[in-house]
Amino acid sequence: AGGKDACLLFHNRTDGRELILKLGRRRGLPARVIPVETFHVASLGLDLLLGAVALGAGQVVVVAAGSEAPGYFDALRGQMGFGEEILRAFGYQGSHFELIVSGDLRALEQRIWSLDAAKSPAEPAGFRLFDEKRTTLAFTIEYLATHAPAPQTVIPLSSGAPFGEIEVNLETCTMCMACVGACPEAALADGGDQPQLRFIEANCVQCGLCEQACPEDAIALVPRLLVGKEAKKERVKAGLAARASASEKERETVVAVSMETKTPRPKTSAKPLMSEVPSQKRMTAVIIDEIFESRIESHARAKPS
Repeated sequence: AGGKDACLLFHNRTDGRELILKLGRRRGLPARVIPVETFHVASLGLDLLLGAVALGAGQVVVVAAGSEAPGYFDALRGQMGFGEEILRAFGYQGSHFELIVSGDLRALEQRIWSLDAAKSPAEPAGFRLFDEKRTTLAFTIEYLATHAPAPQTVIPLSSGAPFGEIEVNLETCTMCMACVGACPEAALADGGDQPQLRFIEANCVQCGLCEQACPEDAIALVPRLLVGKEAKKERVKAGLAARASASEKERETVVAVSMETKTPRPKTSAKPLMSEVPSQKRMTAVIIDEIFESRIESHARAKPS
């Protein structure tokens, strides 16, 4: 119809509908605000919020007269918060989501008319939203990332977000695979014929069941959004490959410490001289080097001849 800066205004079919009808008999709604009736505000989630922005809406406002339980509002505010974190990281400026809980017509009218337009993709997406929430989010986030004013690969998120990875303590993990059995989304898997714990970040919903199931407290949740193909790749989080990677990082730390010293390291010395390394770093370098060499020797002895 040639409009711009569209704002979707969701309300329920009972007292929310009555509020909107009463507003219509007063000043009405701004031309860019489109009222949409929904069965219940609890039916709105991150998939619809971000999906609406991808499809061309600059804002999504939810109006409630207060008949719903407060817990629903808390959950919806949380979803809106995660959505704003993602959009702002991508460079979409402005306030995109708002929940207005009020039965006061005058206050509601003033707030709706004072809404400032927020930034959305220059070209609206051409796909439809799916019944499966995770599929909708995958398409939506990929589209928002592709058209983002400030493209990002990793976006840190607040605790409780439905995206993220896990950190596994390689020193305490016993490879019991209790986490694999607890994961409801197939984000964790064993290595088949190899002693490995594998992880697919795109499948992880940060439910925390793996963290709770681990008898060694070796798992920690890391809420974040990993954008792109890397999120769908299977990564080794524990096992020989993960330990080898950790050992390599330890070796790099030792090298970095030695390069920070002012005195050049003698070519004949395999380890930094104690006088070359600052006191705080000295013990760290020596301990890490000994751990690394011990692991290499243990691995060599365990290898069949």
